[in-house]
Amino acid sequence: MKRKVKNKEFLDALKSHYEAERDKNLATLKLYLDEPLAVADHEGVIDSMGKLTQQLAEAEEALKTLETHFE
Repeated sequence: MKRKVKNKEFLDALKSHYEAERDKNLATLKLYLDEPLAVADHEGVIDSMGKLTQQLAEAEEALKTLETHFE
């Protein structure tokens, strides 16, 4: 059951925060995967991509949670 929110500004700000996190991580992953020459060569590239993927998943999950529980 969705809860009606009295202060929509806070909910909107929270959604915007997670949307920005999602977009930032997605853009960086796309850069790694689509433009490998644009990415500096370093040992930890797979670790970096793993962290970005995890952060992307967390942001998407947070957005789904907000949509599930709040109007």
